[in-house]
Amino acid sequence: MSRDFRAFPTSTTKTFRIAVVFLILPHLGNVDGGQCSNSIQEDNDRKPRLIAVTEPVQHGEGPHWDAHNQLLYFVDISGNTVHRLNPSTNMHSAITLNDSVSFVIPIRGRVNQFIIGLGRSLAVLHWDGFSPTFQVFVKESVDNDRPNNRFNDAKADPWGRLWTGNRRIIFDFIINNVPGNPDGMTIDRWNMLWIACWGGSRVIQVDPQRSQLLKTILMPVERVTSVTFGGALLDILYVTSMRTGLNETQLKSQPMAGTTFAVTNLGTRGTINNPAQFYCVHRKRLKHYSG
Repeated sequence: MSRDFRAFPTSTTKTFRIAVVFLILPHLGNVDGGQCSNSIQEDNDRKPRLIAVTEPVQHGEGPHWDAHNQLLYFVDISGNTVHRLNPSTNMHSAITLNDSVSFVIPIRGRVNQFIIGLGRSLAVLHWDGFSPTFQVFVKESVDNDRPNNRFNDAKADPWGRLWTGNRRIIFDFIINNVPGNPDGMTIDRWNMLWIACWGGSRVIQVDPQRSQLLKTILMPVERVTSVTFGGALLDILYVTSMRTGLNETQLKSQPMAGTTFAVTNLGTRGTINNPAQFYCVHRKRLKHYSG
């Protein structure tokens, strides 16, 4: 059996410097936010535009743009759900699993098959993307002596290897006066990082070579969780957020918490989200679920 994922401890210190390894519903309209401060000269007629593209979920995370099929996948960790959005038809579908699900990545060369983080396990999901019927098979489990642990973000590299949890120093939030904590991130075609600031109500663009803050996009929600580029030209930044843990007062002040947003007019394009390579035969069948 080939072990193609890498798991590393996750830092919880406040110096965060930065962590790197590297549905839908009818259009909900423009929302407040999307204001941008930029250290790069920008055309004022093309300021970032922020649009809500989903109703709120509990803990949106792990957005993945399937460039081949032009679909957006994401998960709701607290809701145990996997979501699929087809932006061209505004068709949104979701399924509920039996544990928290932290990421969903299509498997290269396999139709309707995905590698997912399911609690402390890596599993394979068989789902056609719209019906309530699916199957889940476990590949690997970790931290069996730590029942409260779970997988978090994961990405596949160009060779299809799955990486999750690695951290190294790239950019210091404290030195640069950026509020919140770094969460999910992506990279554009000029190798600039786009980082969700959990607790900071913003997405930032960072030059990792110079440790320089380039751009700030303010969001109408506090807990911004992850980002990825999508669209036919990879020029739309999809941003997930969460509402889990917010009190009644906070929810009243940010009713869109948990929404997935699309940000356009950024003057940049992203890179393709890689599918995962999967060499291992099914090891253990969990259960066949049907809605």
